[in-house]
Amino acid sequence: MRRLSPAWLVLGVYAAWLLLPGLPDDVRTLGSNIALTAIPGWAAAACLGAAWRRRTAGGSKLSFALLGAGCLAWALGNGLWTVLVLTVGPTSFVPSPADPLYLLLIPLTAAALLCLPRQARDAVGRLRRLCDSCIVAASLLAVGWPLIVLPLVDERREPLAFAITLAYPAGDFALLTLMLPITLAAAPRWRPMMLQLTGALLALTAADVAYCVANRFGVYSSASAIAFGYAAAFLGVVAFVRSAGLYRRRDTQPCPPTRRRTKTLLALLRHVPVVAVALTALVLLLTDSLNAVTGVALVVVLLLSSTRQQLAHWENDRLTGELEDRVQHRTKQLEVLAYTDPLTGLANRARFAQRLDEIAATEPVLLLLDLDGFKTINDTLGHAAGDELLALVAKRLRDACPRADVLARLGGDEFAVVLHTGPLADAAPVADLVLAELAAPFQVSRAEVCLGGSLGVAGGTGTGGDDILRHADLAMYAAKAAGRNCWRVFDPAMGRAAERRRALEDDLRVALDRDELSLYYQPVLDLQTGHISGLEALLRWHHPEHGLVSPDEFIPIAEETGLIVGIGAWVLQQACHQVAEWRRGLPPDRQPGVGVNLSVHQLQPGLVDMVAATLEESGLPANALYLEVTESVFMDDDRTDPEILQAIRRLDIKVFLDDFGTGYSSLSYLRRFPVDGLKIDRSFVRELGPEGEDVLAAAILHIADCLDLVVVAEGIEEPQQHAVLLELGCPLGQGFGLHRPMPADALERLLFTPQGIPEPRDALPVEV
Repeated sequence: MRRLSPAWLVLGVYAAWLLLPGLPDDVRTLGSNIALTAIPGWAAAACLGAAWRRRTAGGSKLSFALLGAGCLAWALGNGLWTVLVLTVGPTSFVPSPADPLYLLLIPLTAAALLCLPRQARDAVGRLRRLCDSCIVAASLLAVGWPLIVLPLVDERREPLAFAITLAYPAGDFALLTLMLPITLAAAPRWRPMMLQLTGALLALTAADVAYCVANRFGVYSSASAIAFGYAAAFLGVVAFVRSAGLYRRRDTQPCPPTRRRTKTLLALLRHVPVVAVALTALVLLLTDSLNAVTGVALVVVLLLSSTRQQLAHWENDRLTGELEDRVQHRTKQLEVLAYTDPLTGLANRARFAQRLDEIAATEPVLLLLDLDGFKTINDTLGHAAGDELLALVAKRLRDACPRADVLARLGGDEFAVVLHTGPLADAAPVADLVLAELAAPFQVSRAEVCLGGSLGVAGGTGTGGDDILRHADLAMYAAKAAGRNCWRVFDPAMGRAAERRRALEDDLRVALDRDELSLYYQPVLDLQTGHISGLEALLRWHHPEHGLVSPDEFIPIAEETGLIVGIGAWVLQQACHQVAEWRRGLPPDRQPGVGVNLSVHQLQPGLVDMVAATLEESGLPANALYLEVTESVFMDDDRTDPEILQAIRRLDIKVFLDDFGTGYSSLSYLRRFPVDGLKIDRSFVRELGPEGEDVLAAAILHIADCLDLVVVAEGIEEPQQHAVLLELGCPLGQGFGLHRPMPADALERLLFTPQGIPEPRDALPVEV
């Protein structure tokens, strides 16, 4: 339970003193005067003590000091009044020597309120608030003088004396004009304390109004309820000071947003001075009460109103200037955020493109960097480590290119360096320095990682920013094709090749619909008898403009774009139907098999069902179909599912490993992915001959014999190669030296001639 403040205990004791029965009036009055001197003195001591404490914030120190000075002046004034009463007698002294001390409380309290923290920090705002309170006080004087003072003044009382009496409530109302907006704008956790000070001012106002009326009729007593109001006012100040911890240094919490209702009340309070002026003019007009005093008061009100208007104008200018400064500052912040990569602190793609367009006419040089091996690091160490690595790369780029016009991260692991002017040859040392910086190991997540980069260099001779970027991109991919960790300068031939590739990609998407694709077949011979023992099919594209396009050119495009899935399904269907038709016209013991190459992109869960459906539709037996896969299929563990190949073999379809010996760890693949046959790559066959090297070919044949695998030698072009393979025991082969690829009608004539009918040996695959 919260303890009761000592101030309210003192107020209770004082009330008991005033109400205590049986006390002589002079004793009660003397005790009340002493209490009314001691209580304001206590309030002054509390305020000055708060101002003296170190933990009180700077603005609050001045506010407490001014409030304490006002309370001290009132205490001194009441002490002087008590002395006058004791020496002269209980006579009303109005005006008296104590009145200036009493009245000093009003301006000092107003200054204290203006110095409260979280109020207007500038002099213009404080002066405007002070004008508002003075307008209210002057308006009350202008209205109260003819309507209240003059009718109540008798021949025995000077109008000036009663005017001084009226100044007390007028000043109190001015203080309330200052205090109410402060209380309403206070945060909820501080508002109870501000309400204590507001209550103290309300008690002071009520006591001064009552004093004004009692003084008119000569019935004022220091032991009356009026004195209780003064005591309550100053004890309220004591309670406020004791609970005013919100102004201490340790309070750094931001103010919560003001509620809508509070904002409405604050807006209405701002119009109180204007309403006071309007009411003053209206009352004086209706009552015809204009005289010297009211005229002066009205002039003061008008001057204060004009001053307030000018102060409001200055304050609006200040606020407008502050708002413009904040908008400009925020705009700069947003520009930084909009044009900066948050991870590396480099320029982002938007800023890079903007700057490159700005300086495109000055022939800038662009170095486009793509990190080699970043994906592996990102996948193994995690994305957080990848982000850390990108930040380290950005730092090294700054060190390597201190004079670069723009250093940017375009996205992912791609960076750009723009050199403002200079010949293209000047980019060579910069490119070498960048690659040298990347070559040093990086410390990432307590691990040491190595990284490389591929750089494309392009100049801006009469081209726009987009063209420069495109040229650098082509040069960067040329560096990757050249083995990575190197740099290449853009050559116009790269652009022509890229344009041709783009055109081929567009045309390849509609090649099937336009019947531009066809199958050629190359016979596979029994090297001993020379009879056709199988077929290999080759996909051909008859382009309407470019003629016959090489598979080495369009097959990689089909794989990169995903078109290989549809094209591969078409090849499988065409080959199965064609060979099934041929088999139906040949004797059962002389029917060849057919095989189709599989790309890694085709090894999807639906492949097995598609192959089975094609065999059923074409009528080709499963044991007459051979599917060829390269070692690249086995090396891509992310795409290759061994179960798919096992499911194909369970259908009695054979699987051959094409281009054997050209990849990595071929023997381990034979163990992990069981196959039914091998095709010796042409690079081994090319070395065979009178002075050639036949050790590797012999080793492959020995491995195949140990694993019971069928072997086919590819690329036989010379009779010597044919002879060496026969001597090594290779049973089957193909190549231009035996038969060139031919269309289906030509192969059909070859198959159905007596010398072309194959001997009954293992059928061999058809290759795409």
